[in-house]
Amino acid sequence: RLEPNRVLDIGCGTGADLAALAGRYPAAEIIAADSAFAALHRARPARSLLSRVNPFSRGGGPLLTCADIEKLPFPAAAMTLVWSNLMLNWLDDPLAGLREMARVLEVGGMVMFSTLGPDTLKELRSSFPKEDGDRVHRFIDMHDLGDALIKAGFGDPVMDMQMITL
Repeated sequence: RLEPNRVLDIGCGTGADLAALAGRYPAAEIIAADSAFAALHRARPARSLLSRVNPFSRGGGPLLTCADIEKLPFPAAAMTLVWSNLMLNWLDDPLAGLREMARVLEVGGMVMFSTLGPDTLKELRSSFPKEDGDRVHRFIDMHDLGDALIKAGFGDPVMDMQMITL
């Protein structure tokens, strides 16, 4: 039911979710942010010859921003929806990133994210001898993420888990 004015895809990578976000929220300004400039370069939509020659044309598509999740270059309360697909698991501690998401989110806005859980790669982890130590990354538990959301200033977080086996 949310009809956002501005959607921020933080950790957008090469832009895999941008078309779906633009399709779902056609009236919203879509802003794509990632700390990897090379990935953002690949996320750029193809532009027509006319839009490339016109110095005043943005060429349509999302606004691309190279940014660090822990220091977003956006004013407070600028976004109605913050979307993040598999970015939080790249952080050592997601709290600083979640605080920035809360800062840029307008009152009544929403954050949606996906991340990997502690059972991810458990088969690979168990294949190493115990004496080798922990050689496979451990992902944060959703209960700890819920606690971090509360610390970051979010109220009433709703968490859900889905087990996908490949």
